[in-house]
Amino acid sequence: MFALFSRILKLSGRYKSRIQGAFVCAFLESIFSKMPIFLAFVVLSGFANKTITGQTCLYVGLGLAAIVLVQMLVHYLSDSLQSAGFTNALPQQSDGYPAA
Repeated sequence: MFALFSRILKLSGRYKSRIQGAFVCAFLESIFSKMPIFLAFVVLSGFANKTITGQTCLYVGLGLAAIVLVQMLVHYLSDSLQSAGFTNALPQQSDGYPAA
């Protein structure tokens, strides 16, 4: 798998840094996508131990909202970094649109 990434980076030329940034964003997105499961575990373990409070639920809810927002931002960054090379590599017509 690392050999495939290395080959992609060698072929990418001047877009290497953008693709590396997209790899980092995709990695962070995968971590953030698992965080709601962790927060559900916190809530369920609090119910099981009868130690959950309203403050804990508030923090979990705020954390969940923050995680979703950060995940959306990282996903957008990943997509925009990956697509930049494609749009710039297309031959352009005189009117500015890609040639068909």
